[in-house]
Amino acid sequence: MGKASGILRVAAAEVGYLEKASNAGLDSKTANAGSNNWTKYGKWYGLNGPEAYWCHMFISWCAAQSGNAGTIPRTASCYNGKDWFAERGRFHLRAAYTPRAGDVVYFSTRQYPNGGGHVGIVEKVENGYVYTIEGNTSGASGVVANGGGVARKSYPLGYPSIYGYGNPKYEQEEPDMTEAQTRAIAKEEANKMQPKRYREVSDMPEYMRADMQVLIDEKVLTGKGGSEADKGLDLTEDMARMLIMMRRMID
Repeated sequence: MGKASGILRVAAAEVGYLEKASNAGLDSKTANAGSNNWTKYGKWYGLNGPEAYWCHMFISWCAAQSGNAGTIPRTASCYNGKDWFAERGRFHLRAAYTPRAGDVVYFSTRQYPNGGGHVGIVEKVENGYVYTIEGNTSGASGVVANGGGVARKSYPLGYPSIYGYGNPKYEQEEPDMTEAQTRAIAKEEANKMQPKRYREVSDMPEYMRADMQVLIDEKVLTGKGGSEADKGLDLTEDMARMLIMMRRMID
């Protein structure tokens, strides 16, 4: 199981790919461009040529390349893809759902209603629009269900041709840290780099206290003067250990 960010990286890298005129140059983005539905996505799927409408093959290919083969179905059919999500309780009609990045958006067309006409993947949702990456489309406005390339598109969230969304069960993304969390970690790391200082005998580990109290009683240690905040022994752990060691050697 992969992450939504993974499939979006793969899909974004394919923007600009053009279908081919024949079964040649399939892996090149622009070589042998034509309008016969020959693509590397069809080669991967096992269905290529003039009748191989490849919008869902593109989505399934992106899923497979990003470790998401189990979260998005391998199919060439928008109806099959939509039903696959519905059977798992992960399909939502447009009017009842706000899409998320990584969702699979299903479009209706006059020839193929109820989400069977075209498909894309949601890249982001912003300011009342859903932004997608789609295969077998073009950069022209509206749903282009057999457009010959991979392109970025955008639609109002209420766009009538959007039938609904499949919501893949991706691996959860790690949330970004807040500024406060980042500062707290930085402070903790900085404190680790600074030696701990003891102001009172009670601040010290148990094994040091008896020896340190003797040094104080014998006036070997008098502490610091000054303001209330500055008063105290002000010893690092290494300094305290050295004093205890010297006392024991003298004894």
